[in-house]
Amino acid sequence: MIKMNRTLSVLMFATFTNYIGFVVPMFLSLFLHEEGHSLGVIGYILTAYGFGGFIGGYLGGYLSDKTSPFQVIIVSLTISISALVGIFFSESLYLLSFLLLTFGFSDHAFRPAFTMLLVNNTSEEKRTYVFGIRNAVMNISIGISAAAGAAVFDLNVKYIFLFDAFLNVITLILLLSFSPKLVTTTRQILSSEIESSIGWKNLNSTFIFLSLVMVLNVIVFSQFKTTFAIYLKEVFNFSSKDISFIFLLNTLLVIFIEVPLIAFTARFNQVRLMLLGSCALCFGFAAISLSSNYTFPFLSVIVWTVGEMLFFPIILNEFVKASTNHRGKVVGWHQTLFATGNFLGAPIGFYFYQYLDGDAVWLLCAAIGFVSLFALPILSFQKSRQEAVNAT
Repeated sequence: MIKMNRTLSVLMFATFTNYIGFVVPMFLSLFLHEEGHSLGVIGYILTAYGFGGFIGGYLGGYLSDKTSPFQVIIVSLTISISALVGIFFSESLYLLSFLLLTFGFSDHAFRPAFTMLLVNNTSEEKRTYVFGIRNAVMNISIGISAAAGAAVFDLNVKYIFLFDAFLNVITLILLLSFSPKLVTTTRQILSSEIESSIGWKNLNSTFIFLSLVMVLNVIVFSQFKTTFAIYLKEVFNFSSKDISFIFLLNTLLVIFIEVPLIAFTARFNQVRLMLLGSCALCFGFAAISLSSNYTFPFLSVIVWTVGEMLFFPIILNEFVKASTNHRGKVVGWHQTLFATGNFLGAPIGFYFYQYLDGDAVWLLCAAIGFVSLFALPILSFQKSRQEAVNAT
């Protein structure tokens, strides 16, 4: 384990405040429904938000290379605050769509830029562990966000936008007040890594392979919040309370287990751990179709949550090992891959569920698991060969 210095503590607290504001994405569809919009219109508006996020994810990383992650963060937070306040006062459907597209863009641009700021203030050997801490903090924040958002939503459906704007203001003030220390630490960390970085032009088949594995695993992971709950209700006769406990179990496991797990596994080969985590994620979902016993979904969640905790922090660390001069592009690309997997996961999952059956979704997850299983020796070999080339 590592000792959290003041810089990392501030960044984690900024993560905490920012992700409590996750209330808008969480309650957006319900807000639109309460406003009386049809399902078709809701789909159109959500597409606008998603499209903004898709573009913003990559550009946030790209602009972090061209300017600095800190500048991108400040601008994106400012735009998000303005868009959220504008949504609160908007009456026009077209204006609402435009502002949600803008908010989707700025909110997703913030994420790779903030990841870059975190990367630039953490030495390479500590990054996977720090990503694990961040994931735990994010899950705590999102849990608080769900409860706080429900309370705010009951007061006035539009108050969720002011609530999110307020938390963005807190995050903005926190980062601005600590900006000199952040910039100084960033320069110290980067200057020690320039000699060992891998150039953007040298990103070869290993990078492409990582991208493919990333998208496929996000497609699997996206089933948790799409087809998984429906399957639990239809096949296992789970009540809403049972399903909420499943969500809570996943959150608690990440909060209490991820950081010790990452610390314990730091001594092992990270690429192998990443792909073994992928197998646990995929086969954990697939296993739910093997039994109709009430306790089986809980065992399934434990297995694939362990896979989630191993796979996502490690693959992010693999992406950020690219060139110092182009890391922003790579982190932005990682965010775009995550958005792509989520974008594809819902329609693919629902298509399999509707036109085949629920078990077909989990067979797809198993198939992706076998892809990861066979990818293990290939990617390990490519990684070893590239490290040997870089050493010479």
